Amino acid sequence: MSFNLKNKVALITGGASGIGLHYAKELLRKGAKGVTLADVNPQFGANALKGIQDEFGANKAIFVKTDVTNIHEFEDAFKKTLESFGNIDILFNNAGIMNDSVWEKEVAINIVSI
Repeated sequence: MSFNLKNKVALITGGASGIGLHYAKELLRKGAKGVTLADVNPQFGANALKGIQDEFGANKAIFVKTDVTNIHEFEDAFKKTLESFGNIDILFNNAGIMNDSVWEKEVAINIVSI
């Protein structure tokens, strides 16, 4: 059994690079209507949007600067996704870091965040 991705909309935390960006592109390849790249890095976001636009065309992705430890920014990512695409079908809660030298931030992002 497979999940039909045709015309689905996904919000992906940590979506501007790495595994999150890979997820976004795979969803679009499988027929998703659109993806939101919710990430803290605007430069990665701009690069990711350009790559998606080059490969899939316009209006397939948006970037929303999002710190997943900030509830207001996380809520804003949902609101902007709804404004752009009209619905949300999939949430990839992908954001995470691995750096024990900043363990409090690591816990806030990997465990406590929404």
